[in-house]
Amino acid sequence: MIRSRRGMSLIEVVAALTILALAALAWIGLARQGMHTLTLAQRHERQLRDASTLLVRFSLFTREDMQARLGWSGLAGSRTQVQQVAPELFAVSVLDSASGAVLLSTTYYTRDTSAAAIH
Repeated sequence: MIRSRRGMSLIEVVAALTILALAALAWIGLARQGMHTLTLAQRHERQLRDASTLLVRFSLFTREDMQARLGWSGLAGSRTQVQQVAPELFAVSVLDSASGAVLLSTTYYTRDTSAAAIH
C-alpha cells in the first residue's frame, strides 16, 4: 500500500505543476495584452496632444489665413479640414491620417481685419 501512495504523490505533483504552468501562461498573456493596450493608449494620447497643438496654431490665424487654408490639407502628420461656416466662423477638424477618424474638431470666430471693416 505504501508503494501505491508514492505513485499517487508523483501524480499529484505533476498535476499541481501543470495547473501552475497554465496559470503562469494565462498571467503572461494578460500582461502582454495589458502592455499592448498601454502602447495603444499612449499612441492615441500623443495623437490628441499633436492635434490640440495644431488647433492652437489655427487659433492664431486671421480670417485671411483661414480662407487660404479652406479644404483639406496635410499638416504635422495629420489631415486637416477647414470649412467656412459663416463669414466670421470657420470649422476646423483634425483627422488621423491613417484611419481618417476625427481626432479633434472646433469652430473659430475670426473678426474682419480688412481696412474697409476698420473704418
